[in-house]
Amino acid sequence: MAKNDKDKGNGAGEERDEVAEALVGIFRRVGENSIASETGGAARTALNVSVHDARRSPTPEGPQLYDGISGTALFLAAYYFATNNQDARDLALRSAARLRLAIKQTVAISGDARHTGNGTGGLAGVGSLPYACVQLAAWLKMPELLDSAREAATSITPGQIMTEERLDVRCGCAGTLLALLSFIEEVTAMGMDSGIAPELALLCGRRLLEKRVSYNSGPRAWAAVDSLPLSGFAHGAAGIAYALIRLFQYTGHEEFRDAAIEGFAFERTLYMPELQTWFDPRCNLPLSKASWCEGAPGVALGILGSMIAIDSHALRHDLEQALRITRMLPEGPVDHLCCGNFGRVEIMNIAGSVLGRLQLTAHARQLAMQLLARAATSGFRFHPSDHQAALPEKNPSLFLGLAGVGYTLLRLNYPDLFPSVLLLETII
Repeated sequence: MAKNDKDKGNGAGEERDEVAEALVGIFRRVGENSIASETGGAARTALNVSVHDARRSPTPEGPQLYDGISGTALFLAAYYFATNNQDARDLALRSAARLRLAIKQTVAISGDARHTGNGTGGLAGVGSLPYACVQLAAWLKMPELLDSAREAATSITPGQIMTEERLDVRCGCAGTLLALLSFIEEVTAMGMDSGIAPELALLCGRRLLEKRVSYNSGPRAWAAVDSLPLSGFAHGAAGIAYALIRLFQYTGHEEFRDAAIEGFAFERTLYMPELQTWFDPRCNLPLSKASWCEGAPGVALGILGSMIAIDSHALRHDLEQALRITRMLPEGPVDHLCCGNFGRVEIMNIAGSVLGRLQLTAHARQLAMQLLARAATSGFRFHPSDHQAALPEKNPSLFLGLAGVGYTLLRLNYPDLFPSVLLLETII
């Protein structure tokens, strides 16, 4: 091996060691919080805590993936699966037991799920639970969690889907669709019955087709609650189009593919080249954020997830444009997966893998190392005020806190071991 190659190899090894060291600290803090949440009194576990309320709580409440018990359990189980740390397994098993109880409580009130703060959504609602359970079942070798997954999946009723006004990935029908498809893929690969989940997934697709509206007499997309159609992944066209592409892959029904292509075409009409961002119809201004939720990183993610089924010169152009903007973004004020720096790390890591471009993977690792170096002296930032007040990180959750940082670092160090939670994907 040439000297330069050795240096590169040693550098990569040192980075892996630094990431592993950071993971030890993150595991310890998430684990401590997990124990505290068990012993700190009667926490709410049914799925009736709004995301807005959870942002203010350092302890996950409710079972949902986004900011609840299943999100922290996912990181603990993944950490055990990667490191064989038995303390992580014990903590993950305890969290899984709490999750199973929470699912029973949630299913008991599932008839009112669409009236709760988080509804049936694939990340912040009951739709997230089947996804979390099948991953935990595999990593912890805990098949009883598959029963909980099926229980949660079949608690979603056709009536709830066909009257759901929220259509997005985080809280609405597109997220429910993604979670159901991942559940179906996992249990089918295990030779098990997925119950009525395929029928529910098709209903989600039908709902998304029927709720399309035209914006400025152009391509159709999906109106947000109390808003015009938006760009981006969490709440906008990129995420919903990706969900429909996943359904097209599962069913072969071309109407879902065609709707996704039209959704990406709508998103293209919002792009403002002179500002290198997208127009935000909510406030009649250019988008000021750039994250998994919206802006260039989210646009890139939706296209990256869809390219296996649709590819065109226009989409390739949109992707390169979004990736170029993402690479130029300065460090943001928060670090979490949802709207922060580690969401960008994950998206650039996905881009490197999907496109086979090592420089994009290297960019993801470089940004992660930069963030870890800063966090070593001043901590991670999980709220915009942390940037000014230097508050210690408190939120342990998957999308808004430490568990998400840890899971992203696990995917960097073990690139073929874990699925991307941002895409609600599976590894079969």
